Amino acid sequence: MNRISILDSGNSDCIIISTETQEGQKTIVIDGGLRDYNGKSVIRDYLRENSIGEIELLIVTHIHQDHHGGFSTLPNDLSIKKAILPYEDIVLSEQMKAHNGESLHIPYYHELYEYLVRQNTAIRLMSDCCGETFRFGDVELKCLFPKKASDLILPKILSAMSDESLDQREAMEVYQAFKEANKNAESAIWLLSCRGRNIAFLPGDSVASVQKSVLDDIGDPPVILKLTHHGLKFKKLEYYDEDLISSLSPQYVVVTNDLVKEKYSTTVADCATACCGIGVTPYYTVNGTFNYEF
Repeated sequence: MNRISILDSGNSDCIIISTETQEGQKTIVIDGGLRDYNGKSVIRDYLRENSIGEIELLIVTHIHQDHHGGFSTLPNDLSIKKAILPYEDIVLSEQMKAHNGESLHIPYYHELYEYLVRQNTAIRLMSDCCGETFRFGDVELKCLFPKKASDLILPKILSAMSDESLDQREAMEVYQAFKEANKNAESAIWLLSCRGRNIAFLPGDSVASVQKSVLDDIGDPPVILKLTHHGLKFKKLEYYDEDLISSLSPQYVVVTNDLVKEKYSTTVADCATACCGIGVTPYYTVNGTFNYEF
């Protein structure tokens, strides 16, 4: 039996896919959640409690630490065969460290990259996997976005953030470009399917316009939509709307949100409004891990 589990990891993403193959059970992990959620590492505890000692494929959808922070807590005796990361390693220059301040996105990402190197993991970049399908027995995982390497603007900016030769003005300009760039717009989008049936549409924190751009590549509606951006909506940038969700027409809409912070006060109403056209009540992982067997 194959299974997708969308874990209760707070306002973050951590998705485990278990597949049956001729070589035995395989584990795929998409995003690792927060480093610390209520005093624990959700991904580390899940692997330990389920006696999982090997990850076949580890995927990070984008650079925000609520999608990869938990990976830094993984044990050294864990085998991770392959990883798909959004960018190369990022080693901030001394000037950039000062600009970056207490932001954890890049330092945690650097820690993860170093960990994977120590684990002898075969690392590929997201930009090299455009349109590629990965197969695990009857299960397929297809990279819907990015469609091409030129869809991504951050690699050039991040490379410059490691450049020690930049003067103060140049460093400030680079950091400002990083701050203003929409990191979520570069989030990878994955489609999980099994024997020709679309199981889950997994957009990370992708924006609505990017998600709509890949709809023609999907075909039949997925059983599950992992709603983008933890159900949050911003006036300046649309992450999802009723039209997008109606076009996907899933049976289940899963929202990875703990609904604790004040800024989430309208999340339940926003999600309910967006899902009313398909008659689905969103499921919030704060109520427990969402599991679906297929």
